[in-house]
Amino acid sequence: MRSAIAILLFVVSLSTFVYMQDTGDEQQIRKLMDEIAKAYVSRDAEPIERIYAENYISIRSKPVYNSREQLIAMLKADAVVLKAGKKLEYQTHSYDSNHPQIRLFGSAAVVTAMKNNNWEYRESKCLTRYQATDVWVKRDGNWRLVAGHSTTFQCDQPPWFPGHPAITAIPTETRPLTLPDSAAENEIRTVLNIQDEAGANRVFAKDYISTNMAGEVLPDRASLTAALVPGKVREDEVIQVFDDAAVYLFRSKSPARPGRSSSSQQFMVVLVKTDGRWRIAASHVTKYME
Repeated sequence: MRSAIAILLFVVSLSTFVYMQDTGDEQQIRKLMDEIAKAYVSRDAEPIERIYAENYISIRSKPVYNSREQLIAMLKADAVVLKAGKKLEYQTHSYDSNHPQIRLFGSAAVVTAMKNNNWEYRESKCLTRYQATDVWVKRDGNWRLVAGHSTTFQCDQPPWFPGHPAITAIPTETRPLTLPDSAAENEIRTVLNIQDEAGANRVFAKDYISTNMAGEVLPDRASLTAALVPGKVREDEVIQVFDDAAVYLFRSKSPARPGRSSSSQQFMVVLVKTDGRWRIAASHVTKYME
């Protein structure tokens, strides 16, 4: 009995400690993540319009620069169907994130989480999981989602389903819609010019985290430094700056192996500006698909 009480007290004290470590900024981001999840289920576009930045970038196999508009269009179209008392062809039964890890860098934040999307298309059900790296910035006291890169883990037998008509009606933009910040871009390119280990130690943030091709989240910078080797070809390079956060997007072609053709990898490198300096805070890489 005493041991059971001791264990209970330990769990309570640990929970209290974790809660105390959760800063106001972290609480706000978690709350906004919950609002986004509920919006998917209820088909409410308002949280997406409010929380997603207008120049939000989404990456799975390749960058999409108008996914916010496509998502809002889908939610609004489905809301009309629900209001009429009809059943949706595409349903989201639940959407949640497992133990999101929030790393704060002043007015920027990097969030890594496994997201679970329990969905259905015409009575064919599937649980799709996404290992995600999301970038947030704080503007006028409120956090906004500016970019996200996800590795998809599909259910064993994913049902066939066509593109949502509200989404397919909006042509996908695969090139930036906003002009680059040339001054910040020059600073960032200097940071990305890593010549040696000493240089890497200067530009990587202490809490740097990476998501590799297998969807594993590790504090490993080897794959990124290999891709950033001076002289290595990087295609479709894009730098987008969001206040004190920025993303550097590029494709890197991996060499062909015996019996296999070469493939391309899509990288997102997240940089944050702290103490007047840009540092690499995270990276995420997935297979590039046309």
